[in-house]
Amino acid sequence: MKKDKPFMKNNVFFAYISHPVEFSIFPFILGYERCSQNKDSIGPQKKPCHLLHFIIRGSGYLSLGGIDYTIRNNQLFYIPPECTAIYRPDKSDPWEYMWIEFNGYNCKYFCDKAHLSEQSPIYTPLHPEKFYELFSELLKQNMAGSPQSNSPRSIAALLNLFALLCEDSSGGPPEDISPEQAKLQPVLDFIHANFCTPDISLRAISEQMFFNESYLCRIFKQSVGISPQKYIINLRMQKAREMLMHSTFSISNISLSVGYKSPYYFSQEFKRMFNLTPSQYRRNSYRNADYTQ
Repeated sequence: MKKDKPFMKNNVFFAYISHPVEFSIFPFILGYERCSQNKDSIGPQKKPCHLLHFIIRGSGYLSLGGIDYTIRNNQLFYIPPECTAIYRPDKSDPWEYMWIEFNGYNCKYFCDKAHLSEQSPIYTPLHPEKFYELFSELLKQNMAGSPQSNSPRSIAALLNLFALLCEDSSGGPPEDISPEQAKLQPVLDFIHANFCTPDISLRAISEQMFFNESYLCRIFKQSVGISPQKYIINLRMQKAREMLMHSTFSISNISLSVGYKSPYYFSQEFKRMFNLTPSQYRRNSYRNADYTQ
């Protein structure tokens, strides 16, 4: 992919796009930025929409769901709605990126198909030049003329982007899928079905799915961005957070429900991720609910 020159003359560009709200998925803010070495962190912040970045060059860091990620050129990172995130450029090699905010009643379906989530926010495409072209097309459509007049093309480009993501992630054309990615999908399905089982471990997964432990850990980190163990912890903590907010189960019952035999160890893991004990988190969520009613 030829990217010798900056994508645009200006360091920052963004455009709002007007769409009817009934679309299943649509872009409504597009942007580009070439960050300087002195660029501050963005966040911590929550947005009511989905956010996807494509790194043209350089590198940076993302903090999401209590996990820190290093992101490099030709990768994408995803931030779901209402999730607190912080991201910043690397000072020695600041990134240049294009980004898109999108929404719609069927966004979760598309993101699930592409395996994009708070627990799995990093995507490394097999053909980054295709993603570069699609992001560029979206931006260029809305740099000239009325954004509203270009909305059908913008939606088509976004759908093409997700078609490419989904093909890459779940059984697309054979030439676009690496053997490692094809092997990993049953592992992800197994983890999502069993992450609340207390005895789930890298060894148990490897034995069940007939993988060598070291090999599984390596391809998992390459594709997902974190280890299988961290991925399981993320799933458990997100499930626990939902139960704390939306149920009256005791901390001990929630601990058992998400796979921890020891409520004390569960509370330690929860505080490590969210900087609050489960009881504190529940009290805060109740206060926030009362405030917004």
